[in-house]
Amino acid sequence: MGIVRTVLGDIDSSLLGFTMAHEHVFFSPRGGHDVDTPWSLWRWDEQYQIVKDYKAKGGGCLVDAGWSKEAGRSPEELKKVSELTGVHIIACTGTLGDHAVNRERMEWSIDEVADFFEKEVTVGMDDTDI
Repeated sequence: MGIVRTVLGDIDSSLLGFTMAHEHVFFSPRGGHDVDTPWSLWRWDEQYQIVKDYKAKGGGCLVDAGWSKEAGRSPEELKKVSELTGVHIIACTGTLGDHAVNRERMEWSIDEVADFFEKEVTVGMDDTDI
C-alpha cells in the first residue's frame, strides 16, 4: 500500500478505512472563521459532533476540501478534531480559479506556484508544520 499524508502525519493507506473524499470540516464562505454567516461551517461544537458521529458510524477518513486559509481552512483545528475523534483527516491545498483571494496567485510564475504547493505539502500549510 501507499503512504498518505494526514494532518497527524504520514500513515499507510491501508489504515484509512471508509473515506469521504470531498468534505468541509471547517469552512467559511467569507474566509477566516466567520461564525455569523448562517451557512458557515465554523461552529466548533457542531463540526466536532459531526465528525464524532461519522466515526461512530464507521467512518475512518475525511478529505477536507478547504483549499486555503482564505476559505477558512485551519490546519490546527483539523489536527485537533483528528486527535480527539480518531478520524484521519487529509487536508488539501490549491487555488480556486480566479476567485478573489487567488488574484495574487494568478500572477505567479510557474516556479512560484510549484514552490507554494511544495511548501504546503512538505513543510506545512498556513505557516504551520501541519
